[in-house]
Amino acid sequence: MQLTRLTDYGLRVLMYAALTPANRKCRIADVAESFGIPRNNVMKIVNKLANEGFIYTTRGKGGGFQLGKPETEIYIGEVVSCLEENLQIIDCESYCGCPIIPSCRLRRAFSSARVAFLQELDSYTLKDLVGSAAPLRRLLRIASR
Repeated sequence: MQLTRLTDYGLRVLMYAALTPANRKCRIADVAESFGIPRNNVMKIVNKLANEGFIYTTRGKGGGFQLGKPETEIYIGEVVSCLEENLQIIDCESYCGCPIIPSCRLRRAFSSARVAFLQELDSYTLKDLVGSAAPLRRLLRIASR
């Protein structure tokens, strides 16, 4: 299974927000520059993450975004599920007329694998991804205060 860039970038946006001190807001331009992601992509991701409640945004001068809930309550599997449009490993329905669909065990095996994949990701929170934060803050040049 391969995840889309949107999900990859979305996780990076959340990591950046987790690394930013609570008294500061993240700016789209800063995230785009730090990760080398096109600004328009960051804007689209921030809107999606805000709609899903992972972050909240503030418009206008001094605006930006921050985590919408504690980093210990943001589960990676949940984020991936929200950002990915299609997590199916194989699309059996597109194989018109496949004669084994009604009793196909391969389809069930792939479904179980997808569930296990998301359960494993849900064993990690955003806090797990950022760890102690200091090394990542240095690499991304995020001030700790």
